[in-house]
Amino acid sequence: QEQVAQRALATPETTDADASAAVVSGAGASGTSGASGEGGEQTTIMLRNLPLSLTRRELLGIFHSEGLLRNVDFVYLPVDFAAGTNSGYAFINLATPSAADRFWLRFLRFSSWGARFRRR
Repeated sequence: QEQVAQRALATPETTDADASAAVVSGAGASGTSGASGEGGEQTTIMLRNLPLSLTRRELLGIFHSEGLLRNVDFVYLPVDFAAGTNSGYAFINLATPSAADRFWLRFLRFSSWGARFRRR
């Protein structure tokens, strides 16, 4: 059974626009030492609290602008077709555990989604 080792704790300074990063890992992983956790081999990151109007293309563009797209080998951004939005989360797989560590550190409490996604 897969577990999500949560690493972003809700704090007063986080807003709905802040993404939370968590690492997807096997049972028993602590998720406390970067994206690689205890096992040192995890490469999948879950991004939560994404802007609902964010498209897959825009998400990939953000990864590119942050200089991290070259290490991404899989992106799953589920879509609610009835609502015409994404589901507010995505799973990202990185090529190596060290790339996952860098990605996780960059997207922990990330909020630079651009003007189109700012709250009014």
